[in-house]
Amino acid sequence: MELPLMQALWVLGFLPDEKLPQEVGIKALESGMDTETLRMLASLSPHEAFEAKDLFEKMLSEFGLPAMSRADAARTYARAISKQIVDGQLSPSAGANRLWDASLRVNDPDFHDLDPFVYAASELESRPEDAGFFNSEIMREASEWIKNQRK
Repeated sequence: MELPLMQALWVLGFLPDEKLPQEVGIKALESGMDTETLRMLASLSPHEAFEAKDLFEKMLSEFGLPAMSRADAARTYARAISKQIVDGQLSPSAGANRLWDASLRVNDPDFHDLDPFVYAASELESRPEDAGFFNSEIMREASEWIKNQRK
């Protein structure tokens, strides 16, 4: 279980509070992590989801993870998606589209870290005849994110 990735998904809104007990709590326990707060999170029922946010934040703190900005969340997510692209688990175009969505969720006009993915994804939509070029550029950029562990 990669808690920083789960935190990033949550910060960006890809992981809603009501999914925290199952997607984080139970899976973290199954992976061998264990704290009282984590057990409390995992035990929440769907109608108790309003408690999930506070328990999740407390659990992150217990594991030494500070609050994460949306920009840092997008970078963490970009590293995970880049690995999936390079490993062939996700097509370059699908990965670039996910990162485009993440870039929008940062909601900061000065955030440009994912612009190469955004540009490639937008051009793929309007220039499908150049898909080979854009897919190889997405693959190259994803490799750079992994190689340099961009922050």
